[in-house]
Amino acid sequence: MTAAKQIPGFYSPFLEVIACSLSDAVAAEQGGADRLELICRYDLGGLTPDFTLIDSVLRTVTIPVRVMLRDDPSFHVHRPTDRRELVNKAEQLAQRPLQGLVFGFLQQDGLDEVLLTEVLAAAAGRPVTFHRAFEQLVDPLHALSRLKAFPQIDRILTSGGDGDWTERLIRLQKWQTCGAPEIGILVGGGVTTEWMEKLVPMGFYEYHVGRMARQGESLQGPVQAERVVELKKVLHALCARHGVPLRA
Repeated sequence: MTAAKQIPGFYSPFLEVIACSLSDAVAAEQGGADRLELICRYDLGGLTPDFTLIDSVLRTVTIPVRVMLRDDPSFHVHRPTDRRELVNKAEQLAQRPLQGLVFGFLQQDGLDEVLLTEVLAAAAGRPVTFHRAFEQLVDPLHALSRLKAFPQIDRILTSGGDGDWTERLIRLQKWQTCGAPEIGILVGGGVTTEWMEKLVPMGFYEYHVGRMARQGESLQGPVQAERVVELKKVLHALCARHGVPLRA
């Protein structure tokens, strides 16, 4: 058994599953998902879901739910009306029993810290995943150091960006080291079990899956509980092999 590298605060295997419907959410929970990311328009990378769907999911499942807050495929929000709408939605979401939010706002090539500050305040202390807008940043290490000033932001969702496997792994390691202990890396964006086999020994235990949990590994396919079960088994087996304790 090889001991995996450990980053303070992120010691346990964790599987987040994308849900686009109530049936997705139920299947993910039945399969053992640790958390849901609730979205609509998976084909656009995820947008803010309808509030009716949000409420239905929150009434039905018992596992934690983070909700996407993104009204447009762009990561840049310029119009004052659009910015106010995001703040208003964050306030409405904070009134619901969800575990957290998922968003990321950019300005030119850097963070839109003004909008981040406003939306985080409206979210009333809810934890936040900064999503894959992170990969569009010119200087992600500098941005990560800035994000650590926002205590609500506890995860970065990323695939490691562009390039081959070696380049992405180097980036992931740098970002994880820079973010710890305040911000952990949630690996997502085409995650496969082969990825897990390479990443778990490097200290990456938290994964965000979409197509791998779906019928036919298709964007249009529904989440299948049995696929989630299998992903959890693989992740737990890899973590056990490398001396990573299971989540209590």
